[in-house]
Amino acid sequence: MTIGTATHLAEAIELEKRGVDFIVAQGGEAGGHRGTFIGREEEALLSTKELIKAFKESIKTPLIAAGGIMNREGIQEAMRRGVYGVQMGTAFLTAKECPIHTKYREIILLTQKKDNTELTRAFSGRLARGIRNRFLTEMKDVPVPDYPIQNALTRNLRQAAAQQNREEFMSLWAGQKAYLCQDKTASDLIQELFP
Repeated sequence: MTIGTATHLAEAIELEKRGVDFIVAQGGEAGGHRGTFIGREEEALLSTKELIKAFKESIKTPLIAAGGIMNREGIQEAMRRGVYGVQMGTAFLTAKECPIHTKYREIILLTQKKDNTELTRAFSGRLARGIRNRFLTEMKDVPVPDYPIQNALTRNLRQAAAQQNREEFMSLWAGQKAYLCQDKTASDLIQELFP
């Protein structure tokens, strides 16, 4: 079985031509790095809902929704739109089993009350969504080299920041709805999502 990620219609059409079994519709709300492989990442930021609609009108390959899905209601809404499943990342960042840095976990659980994320190339050279911090703010208008050069240039900074508990210089990847994360075990979260 093969699964491909599409962030806009041209990618979905290409993946369908290549014969993938499922296509993940990665909406602009999704955390972490964008899966864009055709064109500019900044031009592939439709919402998950808009992507599903566009894909359903143009391709026949079964879809998986990704981006902004944090709870049972979000899953049900995506399923009503005709997807075969959902891909959830940010929702599990604060699961007790997730090995993220303690400061990263605290920031999500204690300080995220609304969307505090932004898209950036500052850490890796690829467009990614993460929680706004000092590094993102100070690097906002600074041109950076493409991946993997920028990723290599910031590696020591990110590692030192983690060792020193300096969240202002850590890459804190998260989706736009990180403020809905819960302090639960993965098992309890699964039970809540899929009773």
